[in-house]
Amino acid sequence: MTSQSTTSKCSKTVVLTRDSIQELLNKGMAAIDDDKTRSSSAKLAKLSLKLDHARFAEDRAFEREQHSSEYANTTIVHQHSQESVKSQIRLKQAESEAFECQTRMFLTQAELMKLQLSMGGKSDI
Repeated sequence: MTSQSTTSKCSKTVVLTRDSIQELLNKGMAAIDDDKTRSSSAKLAKLSLKLDHARFAEDRAFEREQHSSEYANTTIVHQHSQESVKSQIRLKQAESEAFECQTRMFLTQAELMKLQLSMGGKSDI
C-alpha cells in the first residue's frame, strides 16, 4: 500500500502541479497578450502622431510654396502694371509736348498771317 499511496499522492501532486502550471501559463499568456495589446496600441498611437505631424508639415510646406508662388506672381503683375503706367505717362508727356509744339506752331502761323495781312493791307493803301 505504501507504493500505491505514494503513487496516488504523487499523481495528485502532479495533477495539482499541472493545473497550477496551466493556470500560471494561462495567466502569463493573458498578461503577455495584454502587454502586446498595450504595446501595439502605443506603437499605433505613435505612428498616428508621426503621420499627423508629417501631414501637417507637408501642408505647411505646400502653403509656404503656394504663398511664395502667389507673392512672386503678384510682384510680377505689379511690376508689369508699373511699367505700363510709366509707359502711359511717357506717352501722355509726349502727346502734351506735341500739343505744345503744335500750339506754338499755330500761334506762329497766326502771327505770320497777321504780318502778311498787315503788309498786304499797307501796300494796297
